Amino acid sequence: MAEATEYAFELREVTEALIAHQGITTGKWMLSFEMGLAGGISGPTESDSRPSAIVQIRSLKLAAAKDEAVLKLGHLIVDAAEVAQRQPK
Repeated sequence: MAEATEYAFELREVTEALIAHQGITTGKWMLSFEMGLAGGISGPTESDSRPSAIVQIRSLKLAAAKDEAVLKLGHLIVDAAEVAQRQPK
């Protein structure tokens, strides 16, 4: 049997795992990202250089989902009480 070299996770799975890891038992939560943006001139050669942007993911965060517009994104929102119910006692 081949050894696994990569695992993929849905955003919701990551959110649930982080909620469980932090011991959060109440509230609705979603995954968010802290990002950085840098600009410069880059390209494979000097003559092909163009204005460019680099987007950096600095961290993953759990964010409380309280805004009505955000709560409508049900596929991204996780209820911590539901995650806590599934955890072994």
